[in-house]
Amino acid sequence: MTYKLDGLDDALLGFSWVGPEELVAVYSYEKCIEIFMTRDGMTYGDAIEYMDFNVVTNRDRKSMPLMVHTSRYVFGDEDAE
Repeated sequence: MTYKLDGLDDALLGFSWVGPEELVAVYSYEKCIEIFMTRDGMTYGDAIEYMDFNVVTNRDRKSMPLMVHTSRYVFGDEDAE
């Protein structure tokens, strides 16, 4: 069974196989943050805290979605083109 995150369809990038029989949803971390800010009125800091505590660390079930950082600036490479 593949779990999708409610209300975050716009952040869904696709699906990926993790192992031979486990298909998982893959989401953009940054797009999820953007959704929390625009839809729920959260500040950037609150959205990150919510995402990290309630979504990213909630990996208690098999087939939980993966989060992918889609920004080049995540690793401090501001000069990347």
